[in-house]
Amino acid sequence: MKECTCNILFKNFTWKNLKLLSEKDLPKLPGVYAIRIIKKGKPINEVKETFLNIIEKTSWKGLKEYVENRLNRLNRINECPIIYIGSTANLQSRFKDLCGRRHTAFFSIFALLIANWELEIGWQKLDNKSKAKKMEKKLKEKYEKIHGKLPALVKDYR
Repeated sequence: MKECTCNILFKNFTWKNLKLLSEKDLPKLPGVYAIRIIKKGKPINEVKETFLNIIEKTSWKGLKEYVENRLNRLNRINECPIIYIGSTANLQSRFKDLCGRRHTAFFSIFALLIANWELEIGWQKLDNKSKAKKMEKKLKEKYEKIHGKLPALVKDYR
């Protein structure tokens, strides 16, 4: 991926390839984190179609609706490599959530990885959960000021 103006926002982050990382590689501390694209794989329409075909085999209407909603966020991926910004009270625990336990970006990340996209996660440790939340808010505000919108996989609740 090409460099982006917003990269300066994440200069103090530790970055690791998502596929090579284990939960134990992250600290059990509060912090902010981001997910970014290293290399694009298959086109987004193929990513979505392939993954939805798998989900449809379950014949589970509720699951299909939920996954389709999450995958539609992939349409917002553009030239900026940052696709998610978040915060947590425990970076290690949140990474476990991202690996399928309970994270809003799970299905989108899973679909991208199946389609040969390369992603990395970056984080910055902070003193407490409150500081992490404040930093997340600042990062999102600065990101939005640069790009005019939030990262692709972030839901705008305003």
